[in-house]
Amino acid sequence: METNKLSRPACKISAFFKDTLTKLIVATEKKAVRSEPPSPPPYEIYSFDGKDYRLLSTLVSAYRSWSGLNALSAAQWHDLRQEAERGTLQFYIAYVNGNAVGFCGVHRSWDPVQNAVTAFLDTLYVHDCARNRGIGHALLDAVTAFSRENGATQLSIAANSQLISFFVDCNFQPDNRQIFILSL
Repeated sequence: METNKLSRPACKISAFFKDTLTKLIVATEKKAVRSEPPSPPPYEIYSFDGKDYRLLSTLVSAYRSWSGLNALSAAQWHDLRQEAERGTLQFYIAYVNGNAVGFCGVHRSWDPVQNAVTAFLDTLYVHDCARNRGIGHALLDAVTAFSRENGATQLSIAANSQLISFFVDCNFQPDNRQIFILSL
């Protein structure tokens, strides 16, 4: 009979321990769910259709200001539009909740020295409010796909100091001219 007296309290302690442990696990799971940051809004990447140059102008101006560059002149805008219309310059624009938050532009041309199509990433810009959400990588993926589809064997960029680590993280390799190259 002494065995029964000892086993009952042990069972009650086990039940108490089990209930407490269950409550602790449930409380921890609730805290874990609450402490997770909200997921960022979805983004979309579109090829620039050539219809809204005012939007592109706004994005380019924001990029040039961020980079410490002067605004483009009317003649430079004219040249840019002609390149886009000829198809030698392609832009991609990133949107979050319908708002343009970034863009990139890629030039493609024939390189007689390499006897190959080359692609040069002219710009890549994501507004401060939309950074660290994968938008820069998505823009770069769009440019890389465009370059491959058009026969380029490499994509190069003259990266400014603010973007060097980004391009190195994306497998671009520096050469001796401060140009970063990604083999396609």
